[in-house]
Amino acid sequence: EQQSTASKNIPEFSQKQLDCGGRACYKCGKCCEWRFDGPPDYWHNIRHMANWTTDDWLVYQLDSWKRGWRRRFDATCTSYELGYGDHRYTFHKATDAELVSARRRFPHHFTNDKKNVSLIDGFANLPCPVVSQPDVVSKKEKFAYSVGHVLNDLAASMWFSYLLVFYHRIVNFTNASAGYLLLIGQVADALATTFVGFGSDRARKGLFGYGRRKTWHLFGVICVLCSFPFCFNLCVGCEHNDLLAQFFYYAMFIIIFQFGWSCSQISHLTMINDLTHKDGERVALNSYRYAWTVASNIFVYAMASVLLGVHSSNDKTGITPDDAHIFRTLTLTVVGVGLLCMIIFHVGLKESELPAEETESRLQLSTASSRRLKRMTWKKFLREREFYQCTFIWMFTRLILNVTQVFLPLYIIDAIRTLNRVYVALAPLCSYISGLLASFPMRAINKRLGRKVTMTIGLAFVIASTILYWFIFQIKPFVRIEVTLIIACVLLGIGTSTTNICSFSLTADLIGLNTESGGFVYGIMSFADKLANGIVIAIVQQVNPCKADATDRCGLYYRQILSFIPGGVAILTILMTLHIWKTNIGGNRHETIIESSTNSLPCSSSIADTAL
Repeated sequence: EQQSTASKNIPEFSQKQLDCGGRACYKCGKCCEWRFDGPPDYWHNIRHMANWTTDDWLVYQLDSWKRGWRRRFDATCTSYELGYGDHRYTFHKATDAELVSARRRFPHHFTNDKKNVSLIDGFANLPCPVVSQPDVVSKKEKFAYSVGHVLNDLAASMWFSYLLVFYHRIVNFTNASAGYLLLIGQVADALATTFVGFGSDRARKGLFGYGRRKTWHLFGVICVLCSFPFCFNLCVGCEHNDLLAQFFYYAMFIIIFQFGWSCSQISHLTMINDLTHKDGERVALNSYRYAWTVASNIFVYAMASVLLGVHSSNDKTGITPDDAHIFRTLTLTVVGVGLLCMIIFHVGLKESELPAEETESRLQLSTASSRRLKRMTWKKFLREREFYQCTFIWMFTRLILNVTQVFLPLYIIDAIRTLNRVYVALAPLCSYISGLLASFPMRAINKRLGRKVTMTIGLAFVIASTILYWFIFQIKPFVRIEVTLIIACVLLGIGTSTTNICSFSLTADLIGLNTESGGFVYGIMSFADKLANGIVIAIVQQVNPCKADATDRCGLYYRQILSFIPGGVAILTILMTLHIWKTNIGGNRHETIIESSTNSLPCSSSIADTAL
């Protein structure tokens, strides 16, 4: 029907030209196959192929393969399959020998460019009519990408889980001083994320021919490797000095560590949208990334369990300054494993050589289309309501994760008090194992239920865990206290894993194809997340009533912290999710352009007729 309608409305083209192997133009119904039946048909094809959007090319490519046509266009304009009569000529990143052969067999249609094999007549001067990124990321690249944040994950696990324990119980800082050190680190991290976000977006190339994102990532890795071992070790050369001097000593290394951590985090996150624009692939990359995050936490807690169990202490339920060597061993192990994963990442993942130029080409191509993509600068993102909605969801989900991670060990030590100190590592270990298992089916669940439904289910698990943390002593006559603790941790792990993957995916949706400002978006969200975490934890430590003679008040205080803060934030996140329930995150940039530009198309009447 579409073909016959097009034939009636466009009499200047013959039926043979319109037939075109069964495919008509998505915009006007005219033929857009690569056919050489005459100059008018040929130039029509070139014009309308240049005006296609990325979605048009995807549909065309898939449809062509289903029908047996051998037309293929890759992400770098280096692969073409040209049908001519009964012959098919395939050129994919052609070598010099292949180009020479092509010129001999078909000299008037091809030119030797070493990078491109392109048609001379008209086509070579048009924007690359292809998707700017490949649809599917290879398994090798997925694995290399997924381990690229392991060093950060290992360090962050120790940072949030054992920072207050180390500085209060080992170094003998006050609760408030330990909280201020964490706040200094979070503020440094927050400020660095904004700087790194701007810098990585503005950089056109990396250093010495290295990828621009990977250059920032490598710089961050070096900073983390050089500073983190000093953060969880007794003050070198000043162990017996005044606590104020030690405070500034640790603060210096914490600032360096957090700056490096931000460089690695932002550059790694923004690479998702550089690697692929496909929704399912982005969810998969986020899931694999989070799976390794969970695996990193499992490794840290498993190592801590072994070290706390093997190295005996006079105090079986607490942690004392005599346990400083445990943290030193754990820190060095973390750095060694993280370094190995960073080598795999930098060797195994190849970043596009000219991502900024590819973004420009994609936007130029989209501008010529009736569904052109709006260019999004950082100022335009700040004017979008969706940007703030996604930022709050990101901040709330990270706040739930980090507050529970920081105060769960203190909850076990000071609120329960009767359990062996091995549970300081064993309980979080159970939480992250359940989170790891929950991350595997996340792609399928997201596809079936959608981001927002999945997010709400995850938040329900978080609320259930906080209820168990509060009523743990009331349930004691019916269920052993350690069993209740493990169940609560399992529910928490499922909930935090689900909500964090969904928040990552929502942010990737917000950025979409506008990768030119991806670093800024992740930088601002990380800024809000780090600042909120630092302020909340510092306030909690400032008003902390825990003293040597106030153990009962201390236990009640940590029960309140671990129940009310994550539970309250989870309820706020549910409300925010309901607020964006019907919002098409990142999709309005196309819809606005369609409405304003459709009527001006030269083939608009044909589109309307075809639609009927």
